[in-house]
Amino acid sequence: MNDHTIKPLDASTWEDFAAMVERNTGLFSGCWCTWFHHGVPEGRGPEESNREFKERMVRAG
Repeated sequence: MNDHTIKPLDASTWEDFAAMVERNTGLFSGCWCTWFHHGVPEGRGPEESNREFKERMVRAG
């Protein structure tokens, strides 16, 4: 059995998270799962991909 490490998703772990998602073609069939993030005042920009939106939220804390 493989060992797993669980860490908070933040700027220091973003690259590992992004690599895992891309390796699996998204968490659920290509989804970066940003629909569940409520309370982001400006929301996703019109030219911003779900990946970019998720990364911006993570880096903003």
